[in-house]
Amino acid sequence: MNAQHWTAVGRALCCAMLLPAWVACGGAASTTTANDVLETPREAWSEIAPIVSEASEGLTAGAMAFDVDGVAVLLKRTPGNPIVSTSVVIAGGVHDDRPEEAGLERLTLSVLEHGGPADRTKTEYAAALDAMGSIIGAGAGYDFASASCSAVLPALDETWALFAATLRTPAFREADLERMREQQLLGLQTRMDSPDSALGELLKDAYFAGHPYAQRPEGTETSVAGFTTEDLAAMHARLMTRDRLRVIVVGDVAPERVADWVRATFSDLPAQGDAPVPTSASTPFASGDRTPIVEQREGLPTTYLLGYFDAPSPADPDFAALQLGLEILSDRLFEEVRTRRNLTYAVASGIASRGSNTGYLYVTATDPETTVAVMLDTVAGMTIDGGIEAGDLHDQIEMYLTRYWMGLQQNGSQASTLAQWWMIGGGWLEADAHADRLRALTPEDVQAAMQRYVRDIRWAMVGDAAAGAYVPPSQPPAAPTLTGDAAPAPSPL
Repeated sequence: MNAQHWTAVGRALCCAMLLPAWVACGGAASTTTANDVLETPREAWSEIAPIVSEASEGLTAGAMAFDVDGVAVLLKRTPGNPIVSTSVVIAGGVHDDRPEEAGLERLTLSVLEHGGPADRTKTEYAAALDAMGSIIGAGAGYDFASASCSAVLPALDETWALFAATLRTPAFREADLERMREQQLLGLQTRMDSPDSALGELLKDAYFAGHPYAQRPEGTETSVAGFTTEDLAAMHARLMTRDRLRVIVVGDVAPERVADWVRATFSDLPAQGDAPVPTSASTPFASGDRTPIVEQREGLPTTYLLGYFDAPSPADPDFAALQLGLEILSDRLFEEVRTRRNLTYAVASGIASRGSNTGYLYVTATDPETTVAVMLDTVAGMTIDGGIEAGDLHDQIEMYLTRYWMGLQQNGSQASTLAQWWMIGGGWLEADAHADRLRALTPEDVQAAMQRYVRDIRWAMVGDAAAGAYVPPSQPPAAPTLTGDAAPAPSPL
């Protein structure tokens, strides 16, 4: 078929990615059982018996994990869905970076994504993707990196061939390097321009000091400016070892076909690199300093505040309770600080999703002292008095899960979410276990998690000269002395 036909097919079927959640998230996939998988001739695609999800619904319904020549593979089958999304996840992230290499992993993958394989010109590469209606992407974060592709079923094998060539033999042209370097440098040069972005940068620098996260995925202006195509090739070789790779496929595709792709693409890679693969396991943040970080900017009409506190990683049993607690707190802060008292136009609380994790409080206010006091009183209302009714908690859980499932209607979203749970959440099966933990929460669970973690807050502030005269508290008022199971663990800070 001609290029125009594939383009039309790709555009039409990409619209079908917005299928109802029950199709993409388990309704149809639940017909695939362990017996169906085990009846497949195993020697055709794996030397190791697959791990098969027993879930009849949810994100892992119909999913199986198996090994192909030392590469771990996860396949989530979605029968009837016309899109197949693949994510090749690479363990390491900033945990593997040396200071002089900060930002190199991200730059390497950006040039790989935009430049394509060495055996095609950039124009040929872009034209091939457009003709098939396929997408190839790549990126690097704190805990791991990944490269991804999405394709309609008729163009699947051709897309994988192009994706595999891009992964294995990237062009790394000088012109592509300079273009992507310029973009990465622009992000670094403008990161302090807005008060909101400056808040995050200031706080990360202080909070992550002495931790692997001190090496930013985007690097520094000095490091990024000096990288060469030879540096990119060396980083690429370091990333491409079988022990680093996890392949996640979501779509209507058989395990034998996936195994053939993986074997043809990766089986000749080195089994291991020169050093052990770094993990993203939770590492205590090194600094116990809670002195606020202040940047004064004359003329700002409001003061911007962001506070970090230690939080459990997604692999921790406390994660679900604190995540829900901070969702509830965010709603209460909006009602109390913005709606009732009109002290701000923006206030929130939440939790990140990293191997070493943080929660946060955020607000912008013309009267920071009064506003933060109301925020911390609202925190205390949950940590000391509880104040969470079982019915309200149930409603919050259902609202959260509804948003969660709606966000997983696309196969690409499912692949990226499975990657997160696999790499930093204790395993891919935890994706559904997390939903079960949320449903089982009690008001007492949420209160205990809020008591344990929403404390020892380190603030960053960006405001005018008056902001420097205010020191926001690091503890909610009248923080209780906890005993027994509710007592906080010894602080690593």
